[in-house]
Amino acid sequence: MYGVALIAVLILMGGLIAYLGDLLGRRIGRQRLTLWGLRPKHTSIIITIVGGFVIAGSTLGMLAASSQDVRIALFHIREIQRELARSQEQLQAAQSRIREQQKQVQDLTLLIQAKTSEYRDIDAKLQALVKERDQAEQRLAVARREKVQVEAEYRQIRSSYQKTRGELRSTEEALAREREQVRLLEQRSRELARNVARLELARDDLNRRLSALYEEYQKAQVDVARLRQGNVAYRANQIVWAERMRGGGSVEEVRRELYDFLRRADRAAVSRGAALPEKPGSGLQLPAQRVFDDAVTLLAGQEGEWVVRAVSQANSLVGEPVVVYLEVIPRRLAFRENELIASARVDPEQAEPDEALLELLERANGVAVQRGMLTDANGTVGQADGQEFARAMAAVRAARGPVRVEARAALDTWTTEGPLRIRLVVEPEGAGTSPGSDTPAGSAGAVEPAGAGAGAGTRAGTGP
Repeated sequence: MYGVALIAVLILMGGLIAYLGDLLGRRIGRQRLTLWGLRPKHTSIIITIVGGFVIAGSTLGMLAASSQDVRIALFHIREIQRELARSQEQLQAAQSRIREQQKQVQDLTLLIQAKTSEYRDIDAKLQALVKERDQAEQRLAVARREKVQVEAEYRQIRSSYQKTRGELRSTEEALAREREQVRLLEQRSRELARNVARLELARDDLNRRLSALYEEYQKAQVDVARLRQGNVAYRANQIVWAERMRGGGSVEEVRRELYDFLRRADRAAVSRGAALPEKPGSGLQLPAQRVFDDAVTLLAGQEGEWVVRAVSQANSLVGEPVVVYLEVIPRRLAFRENELIASARVDPEQAEPDEALLELLERANGVAVQRGMLTDANGTVGQADGQEFARAMAAVRAARGPVRVEARAALDTWTTEGPLRIRLVVEPEGAGTSPGSDTPAGSAGAVEPAGAGAGAGTRAGTGP
């Protein structure tokens, strides 16, 4: 408001002074006044100029009188300019310092961030160390408790040691006495060992004799069976011939191998008295060609080992052809080790042990044939050596009453591998053990079921 009023006053004063100067100039012009001998025109010009000077001077005087800033601007402008230049230089220097300080601030900010990250890492490590320290303190507490327990046990053991040491002295004295007795017993033992060796030699000799007698007895039983059959060459479902064959070959190879198998079976049938009147020297006959073709297709279509059997279809007399069908049985586990095959109740006071055991072996042989085992030329599968048979017979004879005799598989046996090794187990009647042991409990005379893996195999063609 002060500046606006001052400008208004200056405008009014300027207008007033201009008016007065103009009025003075016109008056001088009308009166044609002169100054210093000048013409009136020139005199009015000078008066006008002087009026302008008065206007400017009065304006500046008014401004100077009314404002200190104007006085400073009029009379101290050089100093102000120099001061302004110095201020600008200081400002630029200050700005330069500010930029440097800002750069330093940025550097310090980055450094603070880096230190902050390091601090976090150090803090995390510190927390982990604190956790490990706590865990170590816990383990130390546990170790201290264990140490207390160990020290207590040590004191107890030390007490026991001192007690045992006293007992040891008395034991050493007793040991010295026992050693003398042991020396005498060892001398007696050597004498007994010599006697045992002589007895073992005698036992081995008896076992060899029993084995030979058992083999002769088996042959005699086969001969007796044949004599009892009279003119019957083969009974129904009796195995004429059996072999192990490998499948998976070409049809021609399998057909040729199966022809060779039938020729060998034919020779076996002829040796038993079978004969074909229309074909001298042959005694084997298939019911249909389809029997042979089906067997060839089955063997050629699947790899692996197979048991192939020629089985009589019906009873055949000597001099007649034996009609056979073919059984093709794949390789599979027939008996597991220690598996029960057959069992029987034997009373030595009512029956001869040897006959009862042979009957048990025949039943075991039938079970093995039913499960598809490979048979020999006599149609047998199972085998118990002479010593095993003699041991079982001796155990039956030595029993004071009825016993249970079990025929068990001595080893894991597959259908394509023979013979079946049989182990005879003799136990008093009524003695039972858990399944899978040497003498499981069971009813006397029972035969273990064939199970899922049993059966005669796959018949090629029509059966009886």
